[in-house]
Amino acid sequence: MQNYTQDPRSSGLMTGLIAGAVVGAGVGAVVALWLAPDAAAEVRQRMLAAGRALGRRTSGQCEALGAQVGSAVDELTRHAQDVRDGMADAVTRGAQAVERQAAAVKGASRPHSL
Repeated sequence: MQNYTQDPRSSGLMTGLIAGAVVGAGVGAVVALWLAPDAAAEVRQRMLAAGRALGRRTSGQCEALGAQVGSAVDELTRHAQDVRDGMADAVTRGAQAVERQAAAVKGASRPHSL
């Protein structure tokens, strides 16, 4: 039977290579921006402009979403009030029916005087 385990040294080598590539890319970006300050300023301006544009789009979408949520809450409130009013009417009708029944029982149980 063959054993297919990975050599721990090759895993460490791969991790080292990946870490070295990431660090090298970061150092290269910093050196490029340092050596070309005009390009760095342009990149900063582009990033700021993109951030502002994203903020405007997001703000508009949040306002639209807020209006939709507000409409949904208003509709839900109206529906809940209709349900509440219907329940109050049903309770009132039930109480009136009980009152009529009680009066009928009370009237039927009175002794008749001669």
